Order: sequence, then structure tokens, then C-alpha cells
Amino acid sequence: MEVCRKQLITIFFIVIPFIFASCSKSTPPVGQPVNVIKAHFQPYEVTYPAVGTIDSRYLPTVVARVDSVVENILVEPGQKVEKDQPIVLLNRSVQLNNLKIAEAEYHAAKIEEASAGKEYLMYKKLLASGAVSKLMFVKGKGAYDVATAKLRTASARLENTQMEYLWTTVRSPINGRVAAVDVSVGDRVQVTQATKLVSIVNNNQVIAAFPVSQAKAKLFHVGQPIYLTGPDSTQVLASEITSIAPAIEKESGVFEVLISFYNVYNWKIGSALSGKIVTEVAPKALVLPDSAVILRKNGEVIYATQDNVAYEIPVQVIQREANQIVVTANLKENVDIVTVGGSYLQNGSKVQIISGDIA
Repeated sequence: MEVCRKQLITIFFIVIPFIFASCSKSTPPVGQPVNVIKAHFQPYEVTYPAVGTIDSRYLPTVVARVDSVVENILVEPGQKVEKDQPIVLLNRSVQLNNLKIAEAEYHAAKIEEASAGKEYLMYKKLLASGAVSKLMFVKGKGAYDVATAKLRTASARLENTQMEYLWTTVRSPINGRVAAVDVSVGDRVQVTQATKLVSIVNNNQVIAAFPVSQAKAKLFHVGQPIYLTGPDSTQVLASEITSIAPAIEKESGVFEVLISFYNVYNWKIGSALSGKIVTEVAPKALVLPDSAVILRKNGEVIYATQDNVAYEIPVQVIQREANQIVVTANLKENVDIVTVGGSYLQNGSKVQIISGDIA
């Protein structure tokens, strides 16, 4: 019994020092793991997204100027054309026949006028010498006047038939792009019906039209920058607002924001396009991943870190886009901002930075 007691006392004095030694070596607490980026301020254009269509307020429609039949169509929708380029050929057999007749009539009238003119000059000289009567002179002058009138009529008819003959080759009135071809080969066209042949877009006068409410229209003004994105979402064109006006009637409350621009990308009339209207420029903004901004009871905040301690910073959100958010904040350049793990933090929380890069 005495032996057991001595063994227990020995074990106690051997084990207890190890227990106290292990307790005296306390492990420092580990903070919340976070990812950070460096704060980098930059000017940022705050934009208003809008969806509209491509239109043309100047869309020349080429119509038939002679009665004929469509013989050939030389263009197709979307094709670029130059001013005076042939675009449609009409059958010219009638116009050619009329031109030949008019040419013959003109030449005959010219010969008759020349002959009557000679007689008139002859009678004029003879009258001065008393060789002919005044009555003969008057008759000669009358014949010359009639011949001159017939020549003027024949000349006008020839000029008209020449123009009609030329009009059988229909030409583009402007530099632009074919919006639509309104006829087919074999169609009969008539001047009295103003038959539409081809519609052409003037690339210099293309319009982007964005419908907005009357309340939203107050955000915009003429000259305001806008970025237009075309139908394929890859081509972006910088322009500015040209005018703002009621879309249909003022009472409807719908306005159109209109942008005139040169159609450098040849976007099709009637196609949809998107726009970003610049409403303001923030001179000092932070572009952050959307995970960096945390919603708290008092509003949206971000967390900055210093010496492995997180500090809550209130922010003002000025723009939200896909996977990122733009804010302004009272913060110094190059401060570490938490991008992942912020939802687990409070003001003063310990953190452990496990990943970081420069924004």
C-alpha cells in the first residue's frame, strides 16, 4: 500500500509540470480568411441603358419616271451604292422608238426653219429695195415664225424623249445602301401610279431612336454622350444625343431620344440596338466585384483591412453591371479591400489574407 502511494506521488510530480508547460504555450487566434484587392480610384462614366431601333429620317424612294416593264434589277437589299450608279433597268423599246421619231421630227423642223429663215432674209432685203411688196414680206416673216415655233416644239420633244430614254436606266440619287427592292423582273411600272422601285438609306443620316418615359427624358439633353452597340453586340459606336422629342403625341408621355450618326458599320435599318447614355462622370470611383459590397442594416458597405483587422466603410453605389459594382467611398488609394469573405465580417474583425492582387 505504501509502495502504491509513493508511485502515485511520483507520477503526479512528473505529469503536472508537462500540463502547465503545455497550457502556458497559448495558440494565437486565427482571423477570418479573406481575399483582397488594392483600392484604385478612376474616373467612371455612369450610364443609363436603353434599347431602341435603327431608323432613317431620310429614306429616298426611287420611283418610275416612265411607263415600262422591269427588265433587270442590278442591286439587292443591303448593298452599298454610289450616286448615279445604275440600280434597275427598264425595257426601253418604246422610249427608243419615240426617240427616233423625235430625232426625225427635229431634223425636219430644223431644215424647214433654215429654209424659211433664208426666205425671210431675202424678202427683207428685197423690201428695202422696193422689189417686193410688204404683203410678200409679211407672209415670208410669218412662215419663218411658224417654222421657228415648230423647231422649238420639236427640240423640246426631242429633249423629253431623250430624258425618258435615259430614265429607263434607273440610277441611285445618293451615296448609300439599298434598304429594299420593291419590284421584280417583269413587273409593269407606271408614272401615274408612282411605282416604287428601290428604297435607299443615306448613311450620313441614319437615326438611332430610343423610346423613354417623360420622367426619364428629363435625365437627358442634346449633346449628351452615348455609346451605341449594334445588332451583333460586338460593334460599339460613340456618338451623342441629337434631339429629344415626343414619340407620337405629347399627351402619350412617350419621348424619343434621337441620335444622328454615320452608319460606318452598315447596320440594317429596322434592326434593334442598345445604347448607354452617359448621365454623369464620377471623378473618383471604385470598380469592384459585386461580392465586395455587403448589405448591412445601415446600408451598403465594404471592408478595408489594416494589420489583419477589418474596418467597415460605407459606400454609395453609382452603377451596377454584370458581376461588378461601381461605388464611391471615403477611402485612401491602395488600401486592401475585401472581395471574398466580407459577409462574415464585422467592424474590427480579425482577418487572414489568403489571396490578394491589384485592382
